[in-house]
Amino acid sequence: MEGHEIELRESSQLLASRREATKHVKKRLGAGGQELSYLEHGYVTRVLNEVFGLNWGYQVVVEPKVRTLPPLRKTVNGREVLTEQEEVIIWLRFLPSANNQQPRDSFGSAIYYPKNPNASYGDALKAAMSDALKVAVYRYGDALGLFLYEKSEREAVEADLKREQSMAKPATITLIKQLAKEACIDDLGHISEDITNVEATRLIVELRNKIKEKKEKQNARG
Repeated sequence: MEGHEIELRESSQLLASRREATKHVKKRLGAGGQELSYLEHGYVTRVLNEVFGLNWGYQVVVEPKVRTLPPLRKTVNGREVLTEQEEVIIWLRFLPSANNQQPRDSFGSAIYYPKNPNASYGDALKAAMSDALKVAVYRYGDALGLFLYEKSEREAVEADLKREQSMAKPATITLIKQLAKEACIDDLGHISEDITNVEATRLIVELRNKIKEKKEKQNARG
């Protein structure tokens, strides 16, 4: 890596933070229905502003190309449905504002569904430009998505995302603590927030049953 790139990376805490970047990883469908990981455009813009200031930019090198793809096949209510799709491809040049930094060319693409009334070519074009920008800048470091291009790291991030989606929400943890207090179970008063939805559901059911038994015993004595 060039010395100036190292200086750029070290000038920003965000550029050194893979953990921060993984919070902004999303999923989308690529050509052929393949699921792809990407960073949110707003997050990438924020990091670029942090590193380069407000003077960086980009330009479209040639007119965007549109490539017809095989129809997307889906099964809806037991019937196979074919959806026409096209790939919008754009050649973009990233223009950094820092001294000694050369422009970087890259290609980006996005899927456009011409028969979908809720889809527009303009939106697909903007998505392709966003994709091209991210491809152009990812080499600056993990905070701009470098780790997404390393297979082992990409798989680790995807595993983390799935795990995060399976974790119980803070409101669920609060409910468990409230139920534990009502059931007079002190051990759950300091329950870890690192539990899954499945575990949380099991605890809630058990606690509600204990509360029910407790009330029945109190009524029997009364």
